[in-house]
Amino acid sequence: MIGGIIMTHGDNNGLVLPPRIAPIQAMVIPVAQHKEGVLDAATALKDRLTAAGIRVIMDDCTDE
Repeated sequence: MIGGIIMTHGDNNGLVLPPRIAPIQAMVIPVAQHKEGVLDAATALKDRLTAAGIRVIMDDCTDE
């Protein structure tokens, strides 16, 4: 079954799973997070996406 899913949804650019299968739909990666305000903006974006019903995580390099 997994092979069939990969054959159906994969191509030379990688695997793109439909939203009903993918555990995470979006990932927020704050670039230059050492600068002031970057993490705040990334957190605000994550909150907006979550409020819109999108399953999202943020890579903020913290051990939580």
